[in-house]
Amino acid sequence: MFATFVLAVLQIGQPMPDQQPYEVSVGDALARISCPPDYQAFVFATGLSSPDGMCFGPKGALYVVEETLGQVTQITQAGDHIPLAKSLRSPEGIDFGASGVFYVTEDLADGRLLSITPKGEVTVLLEGLDAPEGVIQVGNKLFFTESSAQLSKDTLKFKSRLSFLAKKNEAWGQPKVCLEVSSLLSFSEIVSDGECGIILANESAGGFLRKSLLRFNLQTTKLTSFSHGLDAPEGLAMTRGESGPFPLWVAEEEVARKGRGRITQVDSNGKATLFATGFYLIEDVLVASDGTVYVSEDSTGLIIAMRRRPQNSKDVEVR
Repeated sequence: MFATFVLAVLQIGQPMPDQQPYEVSVGDALARISCPPDYQAFVFATGLSSPDGMCFGPKGALYVVEETLGQVTQITQAGDHIPLAKSLRSPEGIDFGASGVFYVTEDLADGRLLSITPKGEVTVLLEGLDAPEGVIQVGNKLFFTESSAQLSKDTLKFKSRLSFLAKKNEAWGQPKVCLEVSSLLSFSEIVSDGECGIILANESAGGFLRKSLLRFNLQTTKLTSFSHGLDAPEGLAMTRGESGPFPLWVAEEEVARKGRGRITQVDSNGKATLFATGFYLIEDVLVASDGTVYVSEDSTGLIIAMRRRPQNSKDVEVR
């Protein structure tokens, strides 16, 4: 969410367009979304309260955090909402770990890192964090990002960091900082590069801030630029299956401060290729093993899906 503030300050663009209210239902095709011709965009879920991070949980079900409602919600294939955990404070990032629980960050000052069982039992792992956003379990380590950029108006005091907890004997240890930078970088989502590194999205990228995705090598502790030229990369997802983790999928929250988001693919060399446009403000992207792409659209409360068309199909309502 910090990206919108940074772009407003650092970019020169047109005012955000007035978004006219409109009625859509689950399964409706969305003609405003421009995606590859062999894909069709449709409404997967409606009525969400600032939907943000998404992940797949038990049995492949889709879960999303509703930031303003303070809730983790399961979305059924029919688009129904099933609350998992309530009374959270500005939840942002979510991951379903190998240990069979959800990990959630709360993006605010004095933020928390939570674990939530599939039954909705909440445990506070850490508190007092600086606006944590991204979270991912890699092996026996739980990585998470923090950024004080949205907490301070003094750019000289901006700090972003990548930290982790290590699990031993079924218990998480004390947090350790593996990367800290003092700059306009603001780390949002993170994913594993499938080898020995973590890819970090820099949500403040845009305009003259060109470093969009960065790679942190866990062995050498070296931070390098991975991909340039993306605008406000907020969400980040891996390709699932044997061909993964590349290409990566990036949710660019707002392009050129014009109130429009887009989805971009990034290959293993950092080359970006546009995949879909026509979104309003977006937060996250998630890709299923069958290739279906899900996008959380913050400003409309929708989750939009893009699925490959059956051969010889026409635009029809998808249920």
